[in-house]
Amino acid sequence: MSVWRFFDYVGPSGHSVIEDWLVGNPSRRANLDAMLAYLAILPDWSKQPRAFKWLKGVKSKGLGEIRFECDRLPHRVFGCLGDSPGRFILLVGCCKQTTKYSGGALYFPPNAFELAAQRRDEYDDHRATVVERLLI
Repeated sequence: MSVWRFFDYVGPSGHSVIEDWLVGNPSRRANLDAMLAYLAILPDWSKQPRAFKWLKGVKSKGLGEIRFECDRLPHRVFGCLGDSPGRFILLVGCCKQTTKYSGGALYFPPNAFELAAQRRDEYDDHRATVVERLLI
């Protein structure tokens, strides 16, 4: 039985931003669905650092990243806890590319952190809607 339920942030277009990110990429969808199904049955994600990590920093307060690989690239879905226990809100999906020379990481979209923080604030202030993501 699932401990967690996942909800997608709904953008101004009226569409799930996660669904928009997944369109046309069945491999990405399958890998995300598999990771969400795995996390859904775990009560404590902090013991799964390869699958989930809370982000650090002032702007990242309350944001976590669901981690998975697709086509040999690290992918992340940034999200936050919902308004009741066992709910996690998926705010933005992105790809991560580590750069060999700078030692840092690039995210696509490049403003993924800012988008996640903005959407978290909109959700927290009840200015955004979410739709439940059904797990297969």
